[in-house]
Amino acid sequence: MRRGKCFESFERFGGMHKHLVALLTILALTACAEVQPLRELERAAPGSARMYVLRPAFSDVGRNESPTLYINDREATRLEYKSYSGFTLKPGTYRLSVKPQQSESDIWTGEWQMSIESDQTYFLAIWNDVEYRQEVRALYFPIPMPYVVTEGSNKSLRHELVPEQEALPVIRSMRFVRPIKEDHAPHP
Repeated sequence: MRRGKCFESFERFGGMHKHLVALLTILALTACAEVQPLRELERAAPGSARMYVLRPAFSDVGRNESPTLYINDREATRLEYKSYSGFTLKPGTYRLSVKPQQSESDIWTGEWQMSIESDQTYFLAIWNDVEYRQEVRALYFPIPMPYVVTEGSNKSLRHELVPEQEALPVIRSMRFVRPIKEDHAPHP
């Protein structure tokens, strides 16, 4: 039986596949090590507020995208799939916006205001509702030729303040993502 050129090249490197398997195993274990069990969440310090931002796994749409959350035009954190982040904020009104990274879909574009009161802990869920539909259309050459079109429409970027008793069970299965700046505490 004749073997293809790719297989012959692979055999020439003699056991290189073992190194590849070992490297992939190390990478997989490293990725798993990032998921840490939920520790006690930090509460708001007197005179300030604590806000936890979470991106729940409601849908696989945009799963591989990590848009950026901005607070008053300052980068705050990446909204990775099934993750959360935490911030300490001073009381006031903040402008929150979400923007896609350069290579990502524009379904992650939105802006809103949020009022923060002192001595409170907030749980803000951010996700996107994208609706997909398929339809059959006809392309007319000499004769009609049907083809299927799949279109996505951004119903909108969603955000919702979630009660703590609903947020905590969800956060327990999420990965913590550090804020972009450790000392990030934007002021209104």
